[in-house]
Amino acid sequence: MFSHLRLTMIAFVFAAKTISAIAATPAGAGSPFTAVDAQSDVQNESPAANEIHQATTTTTVTDGAAGASSAGTERLADEHAAPTSDPTSARRADIEDTHADVRADSELKAQWEAAHAARDQATYAWWQIWIAVLGTVVATAGTGLLIYTIRLTHRSLAIAEESSRTALNAAKATEAGVAVAMESSRTQLRAYAHNEAIASRAEYRPDGTLAGEQIYVVWKNCGATPALRVRSAASAMAWTTGVLPPWFPFPDMPRLWGYETGDPSVLAAGTQITHNIATVPEQQIEEIIRNWRIIFCWGWMSYEDIYGQYHITKFCFRSRGASRRDDGTFAIEFAYYSGNNCIDDICVREDEARPAPPNEFLQYEQKFGRMGIYMWMDEQAPTTYERSPDWHPHDDRPRDQYGVRAPDPS
Repeated sequence: MFSHLRLTMIAFVFAAKTISAIAATPAGAGSPFTAVDAQSDVQNESPAANEIHQATTTTTVTDGAAGASSAGTERLADEHAAPTSDPTSARRADIEDTHADVRADSELKAQWEAAHAARDQATYAWWQIWIAVLGTVVATAGTGLLIYTIRLTHRSLAIAEESSRTALNAAKATEAGVAVAMESSRTQLRAYAHNEAIASRAEYRPDGTLAGEQIYVVWKNCGATPALRVRSAASAMAWTTGVLPPWFPFPDMPRLWGYETGDPSVLAAGTQITHNIATVPEQQIEEIIRNWRIIFCWGWMSYEDIYGQYHITKFCFRSRGASRRDDGTFAIEFAYYSGNNCIDDICVREDEARPAPPNEFLQYEQKFGRMGIYMWMDEQAPTTYERSPDWHPHDDRPRDQYGVRAPDPS
């Protein structure tokens, strides 16, 4: 019990001396560790103090609890009473004071070390904060650079896309230009077959007498390349007026009044061919001269160019009188008619827009074929010709504006 009381008193004394030492340290006197170093020097320079310390330690251990209690009591008495003349007690008190000072210095040193550690920890924390701030700044700058790079990339992509679109448009324009050039080249180089002329020439019998006027057509290839798979046909027929009915289909007539080629042939560039169509008898030439009869000639030629494109050319001429030759014969003169003169798609559109023929015409065609067409047209010719003031043929059956006779009542 006394030992515990003594230790408690020693602790109070140590605390009081520590507070006094801290209070007695002048401002700016330096670190408290100086006292500890000085005390260590004192101990090192005074062997007697070391011996006294050892003796005191031995006495304290030997006396036990009672000695500790008495020492504490004596120390308190020494602090409040007048100094005694006992040198041993004084030395012991000095040693104990020195020990207390050493312990106080050790604790103070520990406190300073703790303060330094706290300061270092705070400094480390501040450095961590600044490093974090710097990392945030760097990350923000990196993010900004990334966003700027993405924008630049988008802008580059937009420019590249616009360049690609421009290049594509240029390529399309070039392709269109090439296509136009190719089409223009084809248009310039392909074959162009057309009817060069419709004319007539005198035809004689074997005995040398005049048989009539032979009508013929001249086909010519005006293109720069040959016309391939050439086929053609032409027909001729007399009519009572100079205008054909709007529904007239311009059919291929039988051989007596027309022709049609057989196997396809080739028409070279710049060359021409002639085909005979029909022969007008001598007794009908005067009717043609007086325009009592109008000779209509029509026909077509189909062919392919060197590019494999199909083409067709159609024509139609009508007579406009006759002129006397030097040998006394008459040459029939022809002029273009307003209908059935076309090429390619125009011919298709004209055929589609043409009205349907009357039933009487269709019945002849269905019953007799091409010969039925000839029979129907021949029936339209007047039965008798009367010389009248207007120089037109007259008969007992009325006709419409196109010269088509009314159906026979019988």
